[in-house]
Amino acid sequence: MDAWSRIGAALDDLEPAAIAPPAGGRIGAALVLIAETGDGDLEVVYTRRREDLSNHPGQVSFPGGGVDPGETVEEAALREANEEIGLDPATATVCGRLPPFYIPPSRFWLQAVIARWDAPHPLVGAEAEVAEILRVRLSTLRDPGVWRGVNMSTVGWSWAWQLDTEHLLWGATAMVTAALLGVVSPEWHGGAAPADLGPDRQPRPWERRAFTTARVRPARLPGLSEITEAELTAAQA
Repeated sequence: MDAWSRIGAALDDLEPAAIAPPAGGRIGAALVLIAETGDGDLEVVYTRRREDLSNHPGQVSFPGGGVDPGETVEEAALREANEEIGLDPATATVCGRLPPFYIPPSRFWLQAVIARWDAPHPLVGAEAEVAEILRVRLSTLRDPGVWRGVNMSTVGWSWAWQLDTEHLLWGATAMVTAALLGVVSPEWHGGAAPADLGPDRQPRPWERRAFTTARVRPARLPGLSEITEAELTAAQA
């Protein structure tokens, strides 16, 4: 079974999850755009947010944003990708959704939409939001040398990836990335856990950057083995 077949089968097996944002909360969509590399690998498209943004400045993220009235989550994800990185929606095929999760600082229930990029073309980041567009191979994400663990306070440990000296993938984006790897390669971490990594591989990114907003707490992915309903409830409090 090839990677696309595994992705499709795994997404089909996921139980549909209702999105119920708390009072004042919003529903957001993110596009996980995946392309073939030509040598048997796959790569994922990320952005690095501008340093002067009020929310999550400088962080590696997926294109995404709020779902407008009358839009489906898939339509919103493709629209946001068009606005942020210039993706032509006609070149991508939606494969399905990952389970939704809640991001307390931005009061978002975020739904990640996985899409196959059938006809890659040059991308251009929106000047007001995007500092850089990144394309990261799944083989890189599976390399133990770039794995990191981030202790997200009382909610526990989360995977992170030190892509290079300038790019740390962590927080909500890392939670989605870990879920994606779980779909493509269920045993990708070989039984390792982020809390087991040594101190030199456990960064504290909120201490290295002067955030203008509250510290980001991790999103929680319903249905994954390390997530409990109690933790999700606590994260919403």
